[in-house]
Amino acid sequence: MLYAIRYFRRYPADKIPVKVAVLLAVVCDTLIAVAGPTPISCIASGISGAIMQIFMLNRYWVLTGQKFIVITIGHIILTSVASALYVTIRIIVLPHEAGRNQEIVTGVILIRRLMALTLKSGSFTAITAILILATFVGDLHSNIGLIFSYNISHVYSLTLLYNLNIRQKLRNVQVEHTRG
Repeated sequence: MLYAIRYFRRYPADKIPVKVAVLLAVVCDTLIAVAGPTPISCIASGISGAIMQIFMLNRYWVLTGQKFIVITIGHIILTSVASALYVTIRIIVLPHEAGRNQEIVTGVILIRRLMALTLKSGSFTAITAILILATFVGDLHSNIGLIFSYNISHVYSLTLLYNLNIRQKLRNVQVEHTRG
């Protein structure tokens, strides 16, 4: 929550879609924290993940301009949201079949630093998502996957906010580099 407040105070001139994404991420994160392991947390986690993935995909598009990859990953993101919606509906409609608890600056230096930062923060998020998938697929009748899945929305929100809030620091480093 503090990262969101910091973001809105530091970057009031950001585009409206970015502000809406931050607001939605915070709302989803709050819903998950308040609702606990419920169908609401499942769909909120899916939406939170999609917001973060779209944000990172936009960064990738801006840095590389590779249209085919962006479109392909965009379809995967849509599939992810659809699957979260499907799981949520299935849990609500068929709760007895769930079988377990479901919880489901310009310059080359700045661009390189931004790319490295994006890869580092995105990698952690991706590893967390892969751990969820691996633990779920590894044993369908176990709740081990919940260890990671309950926290994924927080990871998504923090990654989004970290990437947005680090801009000022990167700009300061760029200014210091050009002076020195």
